[in-house]
Amino acid sequence: MLLSAVLPGAGQVYNTSYWKVPIIAGFGIYFTLQWLDQNRRYIESRDKYRESLSVDPAGDSRELARRDFYRDQRDMFTWYMAILYFVNIADAYVDASLYDFNVGGDLSIRFVPDTHSLARFQVNF
Repeated sequence: MLLSAVLPGAGQVYNTSYWKVPIIAGFGIYFTLQWLDQNRRYIESRDKYRESLSVDPAGDSRELARRDFYRDQRDMFTWYMAILYFVNIADAYVDASLYDFNVGGDLSIRFVPDTHSLARFQVNF
């Protein structure tokens, strides 16, 4: 769990769940690239809106809407990255907890009566 907190995907490698690492890395890279793109667009639209304020005190409403849209998109990808980070840690914890879980070939269930608990339910007349 601590490995995944320091380096996302490292806990999965430690637990020998190698197939999960490309999924975590892929989503992490995608979310980061989208965040960077939305942040760049936000800065561009923010600067254009500031320029429109120098021409008209009310500003250009289209640039204001564009600025708010890109800011909201950037913030949404921030949440996605945070969720991915915590899911990564939770997955490493669950995987480590179930690492020694044995699923053998015999999956049958056997009910064996407990003689001590049966004695409690006897009724004496």
